[in-house]
Amino acid sequence: DIMATQGYRDAGYQFVNVDDCWMADERDFDGHLRPNATRFPNGIKALAAYIHDKGLKFGIYQDSGLKTCAGYPGALCHYVNDARTYADWGVDMVKLDGCNLNPRLMDILYPAYTQSLNRTGRPIVFSCSWPAYQVDLGMKPNYRAIAHSCNLWRYYDDISDSWDSVLSILDYYASVQDTLIRASGPGRWSDPDMLIIGNYGLSYDQSKAQMALWAIMAAPLFMSVDLRTIRPEFKEILLNRQIIAVNQDPLGKMGRRIVSVNGIEVWARPLTPVTDEGFPSAAIVLFNRRHIGGPVRVTLQLNSIGLTNPHGYKVWDLYDPHATPVVFKPFEDIPSTVNPSGVVMLRAEPVPAPRPPPQPQQPAGTAPGGGGGVAVVVTKGGPEGGVKGGAGGAPGGELAIGGGAIGGGAGAVPGAGPGVIGVNVGGQGGGVGGGVGIGGGVGAGAGGAGGGAGVSLIGGGGAGAGGSPSGIGGNVANALEAPAAAAAAAAKAEEAISVSGVKGENGVKGGV
Repeated sequence: DIMATQGYRDAGYQFVNVDDCWMADERDFDGHLRPNATRFPNGIKALAAYIHDKGLKFGIYQDSGLKTCAGYPGALCHYVNDARTYADWGVDMVKLDGCNLNPRLMDILYPAYTQSLNRTGRPIVFSCSWPAYQVDLGMKPNYRAIAHSCNLWRYYDDISDSWDSVLSILDYYASVQDTLIRASGPGRWSDPDMLIIGNYGLSYDQSKAQMALWAIMAAPLFMSVDLRTIRPEFKEILLNRQIIAVNQDPLGKMGRRIVSVNGIEVWARPLTPVTDEGFPSAAIVLFNRRHIGGPVRVTLQLNSIGLTNPHGYKVWDLYDPHATPVVFKPFEDIPSTVNPSGVVMLRAEPVPAPRPPPQPQQPAGTAPGGGGGVAVVVTKGGPEGGVKGGAGGAPGGELAIGGGAIGGGAGAVPGAGPGVIGVNVGGQGGGVGGGVGIGGGVGAGAGGAGGGAGVSLIGGGGAGAGGSPSGIGGNVANALEAPAAAAAAAAKAEEAISVSGVKGENGVKGGV
């Protein structure tokens, strides 16, 4: 009800997901799953119908092994039967966990579950925990196979309600971002786990950081919070339409960490619109990982991250509801101030080239001269060094960034469309909801035994969404199609960054 009446559904959150502990302790005599009669006295089919009547979708939890993580009946040996049950109940998403199953068997069993879901004839979003368990065992997941079978997949540890947990996920993502970017796209999304905004483990600035960086990663956005008691300032973060639009961008390109120097990071993601010349828009996050001291002044030049449209870019702050776009040329400084454990999130949209004047009619028998090709240049940009320390103990320092590149537009983008947003309900012993959502909507749900209510949102392009090909061509290093080129450009960016004489209010001096 809260999802439907307090703006979450209208912002794009579509799914209400129930996690572990919804089942009875045993299957019935015929081997069918049964809901816990105390928690769901009217059954799951009635619950799904109620959620559908609210204009939302319903997701459910299962495990690929003999038992779920909380010890309830698992799906092993019942894949076909369970898939039919879920289709009959009106389920729209299934999260398949991996407890109590050898990860070496997942390459066989998860595709088998996909086939069982597909045979029902009902569109069901499939969320896999497949690679997360293999990574934990030290295996190298086959993301080509995973992307073929799953709409979204968890690729790392469960998130907990702490800032350290958020940072560990970001660092792991950055370490494998080329692999994940290649595997992901419209209808198939890498899932870093839920948003924990509005609980107790993140400050206000840290909550803004998680929302911004999850949008850059094109992550499924699953809220894991009790919507009945969430404080207004955290609700505002979750309902930020401009950041949700970044997350759901129809280009469907995941972003990347471009620079990480002395606790300051730059993340960016290519977006629509893209000009006729192939210059993409971009979302940019300036991230201050430092826990102590005051705000840091960061100066960015757009050409340093591969945004080279000679006509400039309209730039504005996505966390400032009153921000007015300002046009910056690629070589001009964009100053920002970033709080400790905080972010500044910018959107940059290319200014279109002016239309050429009408050409005079050519006399019969003549033809205009042949046209030339389009030159593509990625410049280093930015001053060498370019950092000035805060004087007299002023909070923070100043950081100048140059070099590097983000991905430009790729070729045709099949099936691009809005992503999925949803809400999860937590499972036993978690405190944080365990559900997942997929690339094209949003949802919410209620917690099981020992778990808090959770809400989730999935990002960056719809599963099976029917958008037409865009035919966009990239003109800078493409983070998805050419990770080596993007990495080389990022290395140039790091060379051009320096932080010297940074002095916070505590008088501690930092340097590279």
